[in-house]
Amino acid sequence: MREWGGMCPWTPHTREDALLYAYWEQERGRLYTEVPIAGPRGHVAWAAQATTRRLDGVRIPVDTGAEGITSFAGHAAEFQRTIRLHRPELIEIKRKLNRTVIGQMIAGHDFFEEQYGVSPARLMIVCAVEDAALKWVCERRNIVVRTI
Repeated sequence: MREWGGMCPWTPHTREDALLYAYWEQERGRLYTEVPIAGPRGHVAWAAQATTRRLDGVRIPVDTGAEGITSFAGHAAEFQRTIRLHRPELIEIKRKLNRTVIGQMIAGHDFFEEQYGVSPARLMIVCAVEDAALKWVCERRNIVVRTI
């Protein structure tokens, strides 16, 4: 396990975590994992009946002095401050590019903007296997697909 800037250690445990880590190694920055959106503790518009969803990652692409990967849990205040200073990148991870992950990204973008009041700089799907037709859909929706 590595310590990232004195923060809680984060190591990949699943195939999706490994893809996220490989992406982070290429891009660096500050990456928060499992960022909650649209749950009962979120925006009043979806209060009690809403199910909490999570973005696989939110990356701050600039050097904030705290480069590394950390869980959102326990760092919510830092996260809130950082995304207001630096426009974040929203990340969804799937082994195969599919319609489900495209839907997750579209909904995640809208939930994120509503809940945190910040427009992301970029939407990113990281996958191991892409599909040409679905990649075309992503391009039309301004979703970047990175194959690792």
